[in-house]
Amino acid sequence: MIAVQTQPGRSIDPGDLFSFLSSQPDLSPKWLPTYVVITSELPRGVTGKVLVRELRREKFFSRRGDVFWRERGESGFKPFAPDDEKRLRAAFEASGRTRLLDL
Repeated sequence: MIAVQTQPGRSIDPGDLFSFLSSQPDLSPKWLPTYVVITSELPRGVTGKVLVRELRREKFFSRRGDVFWRERGESGFKPFAPDDEKRLRAAFEASGRTRLLDL
């Protein structure tokens, strides 16, 4: 997962972001993110550092901003819809890994 903070009044097109990431010569296709959160504000501590632990805790269920994702082999990001979340939770339950969703 990656989290991207937009500048005030600006937006990021998920298709453009995917194209940008795919065109990076030092980023193998295996390392392309599955989940992307695009937000106007990242969680920060009192010193101004990004609170990565907050982002980890939210995972792909973030309500901080728009969440996009791609399934393995897809060539673009799509919105992470409630049905996608249900499918993902069901897959975790089927594999006995539900505890990982609540870390």
